Amino acid sequence: MGRPSKLTDAQWESLSEQEWRCLAQKFVESRDDEACIAGLLRLHCIFGHIQRMLRTSKIERYRFEFSVPCGRVDLVLFHSDGGISLVEAKGRNSVRDVVGGIGQLFLYESAIRSMFPSVGYVNRYLISPIQGGAAASVERACALAGVNFIQYAPMSAIEKARDGARMQWCAHG
Repeated sequence: MGRPSKLTDAQWESLSEQEWRCLAQKFVESRDDEACIAGLLRLHCIFGHIQRMLRTSKIERYRFEFSVPCGRVDLVLFHSDGGISLVEAKGRNSVRDVVGGIGQLFLYESAIRSMFPSVGYVNRYLISPIQGGAAASVERACALAGVNFIQYAPMSAIEKARDGARMQWCAHG
């Protein structure tokens, strides 16, 4: 099947449940938080979980790495009610990197509103594995800016939980 990041849109769309689980495992093992988050977001979209995860209205279509004049939006969701959601993933555990994502979302929103002047609304989402006191600061900054912050577990925590579950399963299996 090839490396997960090299799959075409058609290949992503044709994944079976077993292939999904295999790729999810590869993303977790990649040790690259941002690539992992992006890959898992893609899987959430394909299997219809993204709407529930972000608590959004019905999604009509989505695009990854959507080009706008000022860069690329990690994920754009087009809603059936005329709205758009922008999702920016930040994998580093640095407040500066994560807070930079807030600014990116506003640049992207400006570009999206120029490209789609009839858009009803734009939701902004920032997803990061940032932890501790830094997470609380980022969450407050996002709330002040009108950005929805989603704290994703860092890959080290996911790996630890996975390994613990595997050891528990082997002990009882």
